[in-house]
Amino acid sequence: MVVGIKARLLFCLLTVTACRENLHSNNGASHSFIPEKYQDVAPLAEIKNLPIYGHGEKDFTIHKETEVQIYAVGEMDIALASTLREYYFKSDDIELFFGEVKDHPNSIKFPAFVYTWLDGSQHDNEISFIKDEVAYHSIYDTDHRCYRILLKMPWKKLPSVNDNKLFFDIAIGDNDDGMKQKGKICWHNDQDPLRKAPSFGTIQLINRKDMPPTQDGIIYSVKTATNKKDTLEDNALPLTKISNVVAGTIKNQSDLSAHLQSYWNDSYLCFIITVFDDRKGFAFPEIVKRSKTFHDYGWIEDEQGHPVWEMHALNSQHAGGAYKNQQVDTCIRLKPGNYTLKYITDESHSWDNWDDRAPETPFYGIVLYQGDIKK
Repeated sequence: MVVGIKARLLFCLLTVTACRENLHSNNGASHSFIPEKYQDVAPLAEIKNLPIYGHGEKDFTIHKETEVQIYAVGEMDIALASTLREYYFKSDDIELFFGEVKDHPNSIKFPAFVYTWLDGSQHDNEISFIKDEVAYHSIYDTDHRCYRILLKMPWKKLPSVNDNKLFFDIAIGDNDDGMKQKGKICWHNDQDPLRKAPSFGTIQLINRKDMPPTQDGIIYSVKTATNKKDTLEDNALPLTKISNVVAGTIKNQSDLSAHLQSYWNDSYLCFIITVFDDRKGFAFPEIVKRSKTFHDYGWIEDEQGHPVWEMHALNSQHAGGAYKNQQVDTCIRLKPGNYTLKYITDESHSWDNWDDRAPETPFYGIVLYQGDIKK
């Protein structure tokens, strides 16, 4: 009995040791993402497997304008790595979903209507634009830290109405850092409708005199005169809260919460949406491109020391192991001249010093090849 216990303890100790060695040793490189045609070709430049706080430089020369093939592996910023890629570089937004009555209300998913302030030009804290024939008007109320939004949707853009009903849901995405949506809420669904075919609640078209009691799963849209003056607030309309967290994390109501009101006439279905958000977040494309998205990464500089290319999450994909391990496989054109390839690592998660699951690539670093080599 004692021998059996000792054997089991020894087995557990060996297993733990093996796991620890696997975490902190050279990875097993279960796949190579470099094509075979490069296996016997000298690279233009390469920097591989630096230790922590590493800094490598390699000079190379381009004699005539040519394509340069880049293969690289590094550690992406943890804030992005902890977020699904579907939410990278997406701003605060409003997403509207409609279903059509066929054999089943969920049988058709209409394309989502998605709107952000980046769809138009901002003037102070106000913006108006027309997108896909839908009119959008919004202000950001700095005193109450909320967006007030009016959407006017022409009936011809919407599915047919049956029995005064439309099948509908709304989602609201929240970006706080300008790089990603860190959370999203819905009215009806409990999963992100952009990631999974949605189920639908109901918009019920009613006359003001027929106002029924509030019911779960139903938004009451009240008929008004066609010449009704547009407004961002209407206390006479029923109010529907939007609060189901379907992605990421929402800390509290001031972080992200919303409510919706609706009215209709012969020309439009209209929504008044109020979104409480204590921080506006817009993923401006030019800012995203300049932002550092890696901690361990490589780049190329020209003779004057100006960066001409840098690893970025815009063109990376998972490299196996921890999701922050990302690989880049891309091709750029370089003009004749002298260049320097550079790569740096920070204080953790480097070759032979992994603080999480290692990548499955045969190296950690960056390799450049002339890009027009034939098979």
